[in-house]
Amino acid sequence: MFDFIAYLERLDPSYAYQVEQLTGGVINFTVRASKVTLTESPVVLEATPGAGNGLDVHFGRFPGHGSLILKHAASHIAEMGEGAHIPQTRQLVEATALALFLDETRKPGIDSSSLPGARLGCLHTFLDGTGIMTPEILHYDASDHVLILSDLGALPDLSNVFCELGGYTPGSDNGRPEVPLPPPKSPRVGQRLTDNEVTFFENLGTKLGRFFARLHSQRVHQAILDPASGQHTSLTVGDEICGFPLLPQMKTVVHEHVIKPLRSQLRLFPSLIGIEEADTLFSAIEADFLRDTGEQERCFVIGDCWTGTILVDLDRPEGETKVGVIDWEFANISGRGINGDISQFTAHLELFLIAASSWGGDGAPGHISPLKEIMQALIATYEAERAQVDDSTLKETITRSAFLSHGAELINCAFWKIWICKDSECLACRRQNEISSAEGLSEDPDGSQRPSHASQATEQADAPEQCTLIAKMVSRGLAFLRCAVAEDLIKATISLRQCEIVDGLQPSLVDLFT
Repeated sequence: MFDFIAYLERLDPSYAYQVEQLTGGVINFTVRASKVTLTESPVVLEATPGAGNGLDVHFGRFPGHGSLILKHAASHIAEMGEGAHIPQTRQLVEATALALFLDETRKPGIDSSSLPGARLGCLHTFLDGTGIMTPEILHYDASDHVLILSDLGALPDLSNVFCELGGYTPGSDNGRPEVPLPPPKSPRVGQRLTDNEVTFFENLGTKLGRFFARLHSQRVHQAILDPASGQHTSLTVGDEICGFPLLPQMKTVVHEHVIKPLRSQLRLFPSLIGIEEADTLFSAIEADFLRDTGEQERCFVIGDCWTGTILVDLDRPEGETKVGVIDWEFANISGRGINGDISQFTAHLELFLIAASSWGGDGAPGHISPLKEIMQALIATYEAERAQVDDSTLKETITRSAFLSHGAELINCAFWKIWICKDSECLACRRQNEISSAEGLSEDPDGSQRPSHASQATEQADAPEQCTLIAKMVSRGLAFLRCAVAEDLIKATISLRQCEIVDGLQPSLVDLFT
């Protein structure tokens, strides 16, 4: 892994740093670097307020910051290993995106030559009234592929908040991953939420809905465009004239590692779908992903919007909900909003909801309630604040695209993530438990499950059966895909919503289209 300590010794010799590797990210190697002691000859650059466990943090390259977040972009996807290549220039995308939110007083701290042509701070008032934080870009090093950001605090992401249900990633070695521990004050299995806690998650959904509606608005889109020509200046890395960077290689990476595997994944559930229909649905997913996004669809997006990108402070359930949005390396000025960011993010919420519902009885009411509150408030706020589409043809295109994206994400993450199956009759999990017992593994004394007792879809054509929880997730994804390709889209959408009500899967993405 990249030597962050040595890098900081060169960049900011005024302090000795302590480095802690962070989990949750998939693409980059990320650490939190905390200032520990001053060196003998600190450099005074600026006197700004700040604190770091009593240490005077006003010196050096990053005055006022007791800790920093450092991200190193390797030439491969961090969690998938060296075989999964990805352009290191992706950091220019995140650096440029975060520079858009810079406050006027922070602009002088950025070396503008590292972000040529970027419209620094053009969205600095955008976050006002949303209650959302983004990291402040402090340093971008294109040579060593290092991005240094302000630390929003030791806040859990939403995937971690609901990790008792599963939803964590397998790790780069494809071995048994360490089961993450839920953060303090997160929903716990067998416990119900108080009214204040329910309100907390409702407020979270409202803030996210408002944030995404504004992010995807034409007002924000135009603010990033060249105001003189009305057109944004595209960038190929190395160009002297640039606006927001466009890296087509990033789309190729997603196509190779996310979209293409769906063909074989769909074929692993013969009880749910035949091969011919599986190929038809895959073709529809791929065609929608590869098509050029229409001019009226285009907006500014996060680009890889899932529960891992949302940080939340659980220590203030009765006060203001502190929320952060991180990981902007897939941000795009020509992206898709409701049929991109929203369809992807709600898929991750829905997977957690399916997992929670499978526990039965009073197993996970403390998870079902907050998930539904987030989803309902997000959808209601986004629908109220987003611009409506009047063109019927465009509306149909966006609806089909959103359902294809949503269904594909549901199925992909049923395979990619690891889930906790509680079905005692699940043959796949029973077989896995027998293997674990033979290897000397068992449940922990407190009844919690080890990684080997968690479930992933088996990517083998001769697999005798699949986990029942995974099958439910895939079935849900198929419902959206079938709706997306239906001849009568309106009728199919109404039917899908009626099925959701019966299955207890409301609210959902469908509510934005009915």
